Amino acid sequence: MADGEETTPTTRDISFTINDGTNAIEGASVKIGSETKTTGSAGGCTFTAIEEGTVSVEVSKTGYTTKTESITVDSTHVSFTISLVAEAQAEEELQQRLWLKERTY
Repeated sequence: MADGEETTPTTRDISFTINDGTNAIEGASVKIGSETKTTGSAGGCTFTAIEEGTVSVEVSKTGYTTKTESITVDSTHVSFTISLVAEAQAEEELQQRLWLKERTY
């Protein structure tokens, strides 16, 4: 490669499955950079031509706690599963932790 030439970054098509730990979540928004996809009935979506490396992914759906994760995209990491927690469940778990904390003092 001659000086001044730029290399073309390697890209991958990557897929996501979004669930609640058990069941697929339809209609979740999965965002990478400025691109957002919506999951289908099986909780899946696909992004094309994502550059290899560390990528930040934000997943959200009304009724669930939004989740942001850093993932590594390379030749062996192209399929990802992310689980969301229902807001009611997250609130209940927080209340249980607070109750337990109060009981220990």
